[in-house]
Amino acid sequence: ASDRGVRLLIDAEHCKYQPAIDHLALILQQSFNDVQKTDVPIVFQTYQCYLKGSFPRIQIDLERSKRFGYHFAAKLVRGAYRIHEAER
Repeated sequence: ASDRGVRLLIDAEHCKYQPAIDHLALILQQSFNDVQKTDVPIVFQTYQCYLKGSFPRIQIDLERSKRFGYHFAAKLVRGAYRIHEAER
């Protein structure tokens, strides 16, 4: 994707799968969004903003990107899985 100038948006999933997806997105962002390697972000993480912990997660991830020198890139969604999560 980065060689061709394509952006990669990591989509959100149900809460039970999200921690693994978040970890993968973090590793990919640290590698492909490195400010020494690219002027623009390549990998975007998705945040499900209907979840109460979304804002603190965004703040933590933004600070982490500054600390480790990679571009923070995000896609914000309102509630892709809100109905499914309410059933749980």
